[in-house]
Amino acid sequence: MRLQKYLAHRGVASRRKAEEMIREGLVSVNGETMTQMGYIVNEGDRIHVRGELIPSVALDTRTYAFYKPKGVISSTRDTRGRKTVSDYFLNMGRLYPVGRLDYLSEGLLLVTNDGDLALQLTHPRYHHSKLYEVHTNRALLAEEMQAMKQGVVIDGYKTRPLQIEEAGKKFYRIRLFEGRNRQIRKMMDLFSVKVERLLRTEIAGITLKGLNPGEWRELTKEELAKLR
Repeated sequence: MRLQKYLAHRGVASRRKAEEMIREGLVSVNGETMTQMGYIVNEGDRIHVRGELIPSVALDTRTYAFYKPKGVISSTRDTRGRKTVSDYFLNMGRLYPVGRLDYLSEGLLLVTNDGDLALQLTHPRYHHSKLYEVHTNRALLAEEMQAMKQGVVIDGYKTRPLQIEEAGKKFYRIRLFEGRNRQIRKMMDLFSVKVERLLRTEIAGITLKGLNPGEWRELTKEELAKLR
């Protein structure tokens, strides 16, 4: 198994991130810094990342559905001392969130130690859909909803077509097929609409399933199959 794939399999990082770490000289094998991708890991190799020994025992991959509360950082650490996803998974080994959900948003976030799965879920070519419930400070006009459906330009990029439906008074369900940073908030900003609550309820068919904020559950084999 090539070194970058081994690191992803061990849950150190996604394969793409592992390649970056190798190029940056952060990975050593048997005391020698590795900067090339071609190295094949052998049984008994001692592999360190940033000086930390990576256990050579087989790793059982785990993936969790987590209800991220509002006011929690979608990261494993925060330089400003704010609460992070890792605070909800203490003493559970190396786990990291798949993608992001901004600080003021809440809802479903997948957390895993499976680097290959994380790469597959975040790579643009896979187009896994995500469903959001959005409460706004005013009702959207029909032409505004139509513009969002067809795609609008934010940060110099035209968004992919999406699905949006009115679910109540100033309440909408929006399904995205891409992972642009703060996309819903930025789209609403174009029309001077304020998002008052943003809740992600589904990722690629995986749902919150009645979880309360701050709670998590491990995905079933059937749910994992939906992500592959």
